[in-house]
Amino acid sequence: MNYIPTFEDKSEHYAALIEKGYEFALQFNALIPFSSIKYVCPVMGAHGGTLALSIYKFDVGYEKTLKNAPIASTRCDLADGTDMYFNFESLPAGEYLLLAHEGTRAVGFCGLIDSFGGAQLYMNGVPCDGSMEAYIGFDEEGDEYFSAELTFDPVAAKAPQKPHESMHSSTHPINALNVPCWEWTAVDGLGRRLPEYADVGAKRKNKAVGLFFWDWHYHFDLSTPVNMNKLTNEHPEIKNDYNHPIWQDHQAEGYHWNEPLWGFYSSRDKYVLRKQAQMLADADVDFIVFDCTNGTYTWKVAYEILMQTFEEARADGIKTPKVVFMLNFAPFRSSWVML
Repeated sequence: MNYIPTFEDKSEHYAALIEKGYEFALQFNALIPFSSIKYVCPVMGAHGGTLALSIYKFDVGYEKTLKNAPIASTRCDLADGTDMYFNFESLPAGEYLLLAHEGTRAVGFCGLIDSFGGAQLYMNGVPCDGSMEAYIGFDEEGDEYFSAELTFDPVAAKAPQKPHESMHSSTHPINALNVPCWEWTAVDGLGRRLPEYADVGAKRKNKAVGLFFWDWHYHFDLSTPVNMNKLTNEHPEIKNDYNHPIWQDHQAEGYHWNEPLWGFYSSRDKYVLRKQAQMLADADVDFIVFDCTNGTYTWKVAYEILMQTFEEARADGIKTPKVVFMLNFAPFRSSWVML
């Protein structure tokens, strides 16, 4: 078996999370029969996960190819390493599509910034620059292994249209109800009250209120979250003892200083998201900011459900805030991948 890389050795690497709704694929044209693929997968969580790999005969375009049955598929357990060996019956020379999808427990895709002459990378069905860190296992040696001639997919390559600014008509439930939340006052259980007109004056023009909003709290179904306040009160001796056995007994995906108002909820819980939409609207918050400054994570699984919930709330007259994605603070390669 002769494993040949599908990337340039000197190219810069990056890692991206593959979760529900995400898929990466590599179109390549093999000049020699092959029967194995080694896929390099980064594990970006505290626990190993699984990832599905499928190989298709490329058929005109990306979408049409995936409508056909795969030639072979496998699901690999990454608990013991990051090299996935995908073996199958020998395939003849020709054009194929390798699909990496259905990742669990923070497994991902290892990409390279520079394109490879014998391959085309796809992110969620859209062709893009760069390549995939994988190795094709050819059945015999040859002078050349990949052809630079690839079928061009004009449908996938078509640039998406920029959406129009959402404008609500005068009869839209938000404008029809016109809830004057800025006129409300409130007192909490400790006797603290919201500032009133006498304290802050009239609403200022050309000002906007934003809040950071973390939408990645959905990995808790992998393990039980740890309440640090409760744990350290019960075992104060562990505070300065990293090697205390209590820590080994409480390994988790999430550690919290205390339990949230709605319990250790998931960011995919529409009941909680609807309640948060209402509370943000009642506080007259103009926008929320998703912190996406780590790697290439955008937490698509969560933000799609949140936006769907916010859209439903708006249809019921709740003026939900707009959303902002804060990416890495410099023009890193990872920011290019996220965009």
